[in-house]
Amino acid sequence: MADPVDRAIAAAKPNARRRPARPWPVCATLMMLALPFLIAEAIAWIALTLTWWAFFGILYLMRPAVLLLGIAAIMSVPMAIVVWQHPDAANGIPFWAFPLGGIGALLFVVGYVGQVDRLRPPDFTDRYPPFRTSRPEEPSPPGRLDADKGSTFRAG
Repeated sequence: MADPVDRAIAAAKPNARRRPARPWPVCATLMMLALPFLIAEAIAWIALTLTWWAFFGILYLMRPAVLLLGIAAIMSVPMAIVVWQHPDAANGIPFWAFPLGGIGALLFVVGYVGQVDRLRPPDFTDRYPPFRTSRPEEPSPPGRLDADKGSTFRAG
């Protein structure tokens, strides 16, 4: 089948030279040249995203342990009082080292939690928020199946 443009030219000028066959389009050639780079970019993007999620997941899982470090830092103040009263209880560590260590631990906790929140991926949803603001629902009686919560057996 002839191209409609070629037929129109042939009808208008019977002795006119036909157009040469269309070469490979320039955009398709550029696309074929760019295809390996596009594939490499997609693989790099996938690797970066997976690394980001894995790194965030590890940091997010360690957050409760780091929060416990904050509680341990608060306990350094009574330890400092005990060491101040009984210097032999700390084996030569001065009493002022305990509150300084506690302050450092609290600063570490605040910085860690802030950085974990800052590194959060954009589509991350926290299924278990650490601080719940709503009151929990009333529990079902002991030994009953709870139909509203997927038939979870609650032993009393």
